[in-house]
Amino acid sequence: MLSVQSVFYFFVYFACFVVVFMKTEHSQKTHVKKKRCKVLSVYDGDTLHVEWDESAWLGLVHEVKPVKVRLAYIDTPELRYHQAGAVQAKDVLAKMLNGKHVVLEYAELPNGEPRKCDFNRVLAVAHLQRTFLPNININEFLLQKGYARLYPNPDNVVPHQLKRMRQAERSARWWKRGIWRHANAPSRSSGGAFWYIALGILIGVVLMLLLMRQP
Repeated sequence: MLSVQSVFYFFVYFACFVVVFMKTEHSQKTHVKKKRCKVLSVYDGDTLHVEWDESAWLGLVHEVKPVKVRLAYIDTPELRYHQAGAVQAKDVLAKMLNGKHVVLEYAELPNGEPRKCDFNRVLAVAHLQRTFLPNININEFLLQKGYARLYPNPDNVVPHQLKRMRQAERSARWWKRGIWRHANAPSRSSGGAFWYIALGILIGVVLMLLLMRQP
């Protein structure tokens, strides 16, 4: 039979576990923030150097520092391993962003710090600002054009963006763009093509019925 002391210690340990667990969960809770930054340089196809403005409340403390940003959800070929497509991904990104301003969507932790990857880079979705045209979602663009692939098990820092990223990669794989040109991607002549054929048949039947009803 368990002693009173054993039961007491059990509940103490259990309470400590619950408190630690709740604090850990709370510390991981984030909310999405936006920050306008100037791109200083492009390191590779998915990493930027930007000017990060650390202005405090009412601008009483103003600090601008260089920060590395890792484009969330995506993974481009590695330059250091001389992987095919690595140079193209970097060149495209540099041409689009060097010296330009972007709006970064990122997850802010309760302590006010942005969530970072294992290599201490801010994880963000970058939007290129354009004056008379809609902004460009850079992460989505790189996926859609086949310069990048979706990162396996990505850190979901901006939840509302994940679906768009998946759709962008699916489009690139379907049309065999960029890195998918010679990859084992789904063929346009199979799989999803069935639905296009079925839709065509359905439209044809409807048109025939409409024509038959005409006097």
